[in-house]
Amino acid sequence: MIADNLASVTHHIGEAARKAGRDPDSIHLIVVSKQVSSEKIIEAYQAGSKYFGENKVQEAVSKIDEFPKSMKLMLRMLVGILSGTCKKIRSDTSIPNSI
Repeated sequence: MIADNLASVTHHIGEAARKAGRDPDSIHLIVVSKQVSSEKIIEAYQAGSKYFGENKVQEAVSKIDEFPKSMKLMLRMLVGILSGTCKKIRSDTSIPNSI
């Protein structure tokens, strides 16, 4: 079901991008994964999603620790990150910015 939903949303994003004259590959869908189990995040990752959004660092850290190190996902924080909480984030996790 997650794979089907992801394919549908990706299709609609592609159509909208082309209609607006944009390259669909320049758009990154961020899957909001707050309050979602690690298993479902892994399922979405395996279906092709690479960008995930969390709003609580503690929840993100607990999920990240459950993922295999081979998973190269991009985590976006949906809120600002305080400097003290940055130390809690696994060093091999990519958090390029917060939204």
